Amino acid sequence: MRDWLNSPSGIPHAINTPRYRNERELRQHVSRSDLLDLCRQLGVEYRTYEQTINGILLTNVKKKFTTINKTKTKDEHNSMNDYNRGALEYTLPWSIIQRILTYASQYNSRCTCVMVDRDTLKRNDSQTRQKLILDRLVQDKCDPQFQTILHTSMMLQNEMKKRSLTRDQLCPLHQFDHDQGFKPNIELEGISCQVSREDCRWMRSMALLSKRVFAFISTTLFTNIVMDPTADTWSHITNNYCIIKQPKILTYVSPSSDTQLFLQTNHSPLHPSNF
Repeated sequence: MRDWLNSPSGIPHAINTPRYRNERELRQHVSRSDLLDLCRQLGVEYRTYEQTINGILLTNVKKKFTTINKTKTKDEHNSMNDYNRGALEYTLPWSIIQRILTYASQYNSRCTCVMVDRDTLKRNDSQTRQKLILDRLVQDKCDPQFQTILHTSMMLQNEMKKRSLTRDQLCPLHQFDHDQGFKPNIELEGISCQVSREDCRWMRSMALLSKRVFAFISTTLFTNIVMDPTADTWSHITNNYCIIKQPKILTYVSPSSDTQLFLQTNHSPLHPSNF
């Protein structure tokens, strides 16, 4: 080990001492002169051989802990750690938050359970194929090929029902929709099916997180609105606390109109009639 000590004249000079990797090497190979040099460098008082070795080892351990504590203190005062404290703890960049809210508003009405989606798609596909087969059978009742296909499809229905997930196997979001009697959009088979308005309620809940989130949702995401006209509709829209701030498309429809029924089954428009 090469170390520098200041001489009384202020001119540094070098003292060459061997490097010992562990306590065993230090005890077996250190000479008296090297031991004196180590004591001088580390500021350890030279006593008996054993006491001096123990003093050197203890001083070395203290130096290591001092280095560790300095490194730890430096890490604790890191500017990034100071940023992630208090109200700003774990704050994402605003651009990422905007993207998350935008994607969530576009796809939150779809089922998030992959296995349920897969099972539902298979079931819908099977129902579609059965309808096509039945239509062909009505047109051509004597076609044996279509009769065989129909028989096979009917036999597969029992297998699909056996492998359908129970409520306890669904994801929490799908369990909630199941308990409320709602269905994912992919299960809708006709225009008469009702679509839940939970997407609108979810967005209103997100808007209450902060003023900045409220401003983003009200001016960017709630822009295509379909509402049932009532006596207080205008006062409702002009209310300062209403989430409808900058609608680009505002459609009024009567509760019994076909237009409303069509828009309810459409994924994109938001329907805040329950505000």
